[in-house]
Amino acid sequence: MATDTRVQRLETEVEVLARRVDRLEGRTATSSVAAPPPVPAQTPAPSPERLAPTPVPVGPPAPTWSAPAGAEPVSPAGSAGERGRARPTRQPARRRFAGFADGAGGRSLEDLLGGRVLAWVGGLAVLIGVAFLFAVAVSRGWIDEAARTLVAGAGSAALLALGVFLFEKRGRSDAALAAVATGVSALFVTITVAAQVYELLPAVLALAMAVGVASLATALAVRWESTGIAALGIVGGLMSPVLAGAPADLGTMAILLVAAASAVSVLLHQRWEWLAFAVLVVTVPQWVAYVFGDASPFGTLAVLTGFGAVGAAAAAGYEVRFPAERLRRSSAFLLGLNAVVLAAVGWLALEVQGAQTLGQAWLAGLAAVHIAIGLASRRSDRAAHDFGVLALVIGVVVADVAFALAVEGPARAIGFAGASVLFAALVRRRGLPAEDGDLSTAGLGVHVTLGLMQVLMSDAPPELLEGGGLPAAGAAASLLAVTSGCFVSARLAEAGHGALRNALDALGLALLAYFTALLLDDVTLVLAWSVQAVALARLGRIGSDPVAAWGGRAHVVLALFVTVAHVVTPTDILLGHGGQLLQGTLALGAVALAALACARLADRRERETRAVLEGLALLSTVGLLALVFDGALLVVALAALVVALAEAARLTQDRACVVAALASLGMALAHALKVEAPPSALVQGLADPAAAAVALLAVALGAAVLARSGRWERWWREGVGGLAAFVALYLASVLVVTPFGSGEATALGLRQEGQVLLSALWSVAGVAALVVGLRRDLKVLRLGALALLLGTVGKVFLYDLATLTSIYRVVSFVALGLLLLLAGFVWERMRPDPVPDMREVPEGVR
Repeated sequence: MATDTRVQRLETEVEVLARRVDRLEGRTATSSVAAPPPVPAQTPAPSPERLAPTPVPVGPPAPTWSAPAGAEPVSPAGSAGERGRARPTRQPARRRFAGFADGAGGRSLEDLLGGRVLAWVGGLAVLIGVAFLFAVAVSRGWIDEAARTLVAGAGSAALLALGVFLFEKRGRSDAALAAVATGVSALFVTITVAAQVYELLPAVLALAMAVGVASLATALAVRWESTGIAALGIVGGLMSPVLAGAPADLGTMAILLVAAASAVSVLLHQRWEWLAFAVLVVTVPQWVAYVFGDASPFGTLAVLTGFGAVGAAAAAGYEVRFPAERLRRSSAFLLGLNAVVLAAVGWLALEVQGAQTLGQAWLAGLAAVHIAIGLASRRSDRAAHDFGVLALVIGVVVADVAFALAVEGPARAIGFAGASVLFAALVRRRGLPAEDGDLSTAGLGVHVTLGLMQVLMSDAPPELLEGGGLPAAGAAASLLAVTSGCFVSARLAEAGHGALRNALDALGLALLAYFTALLLDDVTLVLAWSVQAVALARLGRIGSDPVAAWGGRAHVVLALFVTVAHVVTPTDILLGHGGQLLQGTLALGAVALAALACARLADRRERETRAVLEGLALLSTVGLLALVFDGALLVVALAALVVALAEAARLTQDRACVVAALASLGMALAHALKVEAPPSALVQGLADPAAAAVALLAVALGAAVLARSGRWERWWREGVGGLAAFVALYLASVLVVTPFGSGEATALGLRQEGQVLLSALWSVAGVAALVVGLRRDLKVLRLGALALLLGTVGKVFLYDLATLTSIYRVVSFVALGLLLLLAGFVWERMRPDPVPDMREVPEGVR
């Protein structure tokens, strides 16, 4: 028996030395360095006092240091499952009884139930029994408080000592681990009840005893690497105030904090990530109940600080002690959840207690701590880079919340704008990792958004646009701060961040337009936006800045919208200015000039954009003319605009001027045919011959000038010239019919003479145009003449034959027939012979 004991002690010492060497050299259980093959364990001589241990079979040498095949590695802390990882050293063999091993040499179900489950269930039952002991003793009055506390404490200490003795001296069994864990938990329960329920121990002594038990449990858990000690010992100690029904006061929180710190120390030493979550789940409800109970503000701060430090140490310490390339999800979740709970509970609890200032200070301190953790982690080579980034993000978020709660009104918007500038400076820094740059960009966007929300939802909401008058100083300060923040941030972050700069500039321009709308109304607002549009277009042209260019165009659209919605409506333009002549003239003129300037300053490659802007300028100009003039004067004004655009087209050779002139000419002709000389005048005559003559002559003159301007395609110049001739013929036609279409002429039966003269006019004009077209070889003029003659034939056969009396029919048909004969003769005499097809000419004649 003595030999067996010495062998086991030697094996234990060798194992401890191997572990220490591993820690010094940084080796892990999965090291790929080959190690010497394990030395087979010698079977000791049988001893009459006890059964001999089962020999451990030894496998062939392997490239990595591992346990022999068929043997279960056992550490001083228990089984391999309890240790959580394998060791590269040979473990002492555990003695087994026959029938406990399965066919492969591993543990059977019988071995698992009998050796481990029974032991741990027994320990849990003892712990519950201790709790019931206090309940029964109190209810039946068996023993007084001091006696029952001494009995419980002595029994718990004895159980703990027995477990330590069995584990160290008698084979490291699961039953010994269960006894130790149960003893530790029972001691925590006893100390809590004695100090908080029975008040037998002063708070200082109870705290010292709790520290001692926690330290002992921590030392044993680390020495034996036992998850059981941590589960039933440390976590059980965390549950002791709940199990004992201790009051939620500061003394209980101090004991709970010591137990939590012990759990975290075990976590950091043994890599038991689950223990951190157990600490959080078990302790948070207890200290939350305390701070929302009868706690004072300073007691609340003390509890928040203590448990917050434990939670942060659990997350940060694990990352520093066991560094990795990437941030572990468990650490990230733990740090984030700890910060959220501390911020929310701390602020709400102090708010309920009437200590708003302390609540704000608590949030500020919490933010500062996380920012400090982030900066320290970034400078350390041990912690993952992502961990420092996460801590900084949490610190900034909490700082934003603290700032928003501490200040109100414009100061809040100014603060967020300043923070956006700081983040823009970080974005500007060169050499930052891609993740940091993206994070800084996100921070910039978030703070700009926060400032914008403060402005639009609190300081300067859109409802101010309806009230009129100047905005308050606070609203102006908020808007100017956020607007300036956008522009400054855009300038700082422009290098390599074109999209970000464009977005910030666009937002700044939108806020500038909004601020202008709050300051000014109606005409003054239109004038201001028009000036801003030209300035932005100029900046866009000089600096090749698309945001400035498009900002100017957006200002033009806004100015036009305000003009037609608030200054002078389309109804006022069409039916009369309604007393808004001066304001409408100024607004429409400003919009027209701004749109034209933006079109001229736009890039020549932006043809569609230029066309749209020129169309807006033309539309505004036409609206201005319609507002100022009426009747024939409006047609004259439009014709003058056609002449001006035609001259501009001749000088600049710009097709856009030609298109604008054609559009203006079309509007002038439409107005003349609708108001001054409608088609019904061909039968009834003109109501106002002078106005019609002025309008139609202006249209014909404008068309003639336009036809002669520029070196454009021949077909459209001929078409515009034909339009001028058509308008002149139409004027002559209505003037011929007018004397015979009045009421007196109708009463005298003279209307038929007018229709005969109209047919004769069309016939003569057709023949004359045909002669000119033949003499000058103008195909368009010849076709127009033929069309006019055919139209005259149609009128005579369809209208004159149906409406005229017999004598007038004779005159109409005879006159038309003679003129058509003359036209046919002229055509035959003056039409040049067609060019012969040379393919039909003989070879010798060609």
